[in-house]
Amino acid sequence: MKKIILIGLLIIPVQGIAQQEDADQIKKLAKKFSETYVSGDIDALTNMYTFDGKMFPGGKDIVEGRKAIKEQWTMKEGWKVLEHKLEVLELKILGDHAYDYGYYSVVNQKPDGTKVSFKGKYVVVWRRNPNEGWQIYLDIWNRNE
Repeated sequence: MKKIILIGLLIIPVQGIAQQEDADQIKKLAKKFSETYVSGDIDALTNMYTFDGKMFPGGKDIVEGRKAIKEQWTMKEGWKVLEHKLEVLELKILGDHAYDYGYYSVVNQKPDGTKVSFKGKYVVVWRRNPNEGWQIYLDIWNRNE
């Protein structure tokens, strides 16, 4: 019985360390998401989603699969993303899935040079892919008007 208790006491800290490593990795990926979006590398941005990933943009239908996700993130001709920031309020790891939610802010530049800023809230469900690591499975956001 003492061996079982000792093993249990050793496993709990290891699980906590693994979850913290996963949380740190997801936070880095969230930052990379913003950087990639601003850089305009839509292929890299699209590949951050699972093959069966889904997006739920405010006021639009569900966007499914990487081809449609790429189309959603492709900026209109002459538009440019100047800034994209995420403020993660909570991040939970649940085995091979995780979620985070919080606020986002964006600054875009129109073709005529004027800037458009907006903020909103988001929820992302992450899924661990054995070959790719953590990827976005579900992505929902809407603006704060």
